[in-house]
Amino acid sequence: RTAQELARASLSVCAVIDFEAILIDGAFPESVKHELVERTRRYLVNQDMRGLIAPRIEAGSVGGNARAIGAATSPLFERYFMNGNIRL
Repeated sequence: RTAQELARASLSVCAVIDFEAILIDGAFPESVKHELVERTRRYLVNQDMRGLIAPRIEAGSVGGNARAIGAATSPLFERYFMNGNIRL
């Protein structure tokens, strides 16, 4: 079910912004991540993508450090971007 919802969320986001790829990553085992990527790809193929550019679904490489790295970027965005509320 998670892969199905990730596929739907990927298309929803790509309806607004044409992302080249969607990265799936997190603090879980590599085997789980790769299975989730494969299942998400399979679900994505079966979705109605008329008018959309289908993103590639890829495994990320940051892993368990993703949260910390994301938090560390916050002060950089606030200081160096004109709109301090911007988030990736």
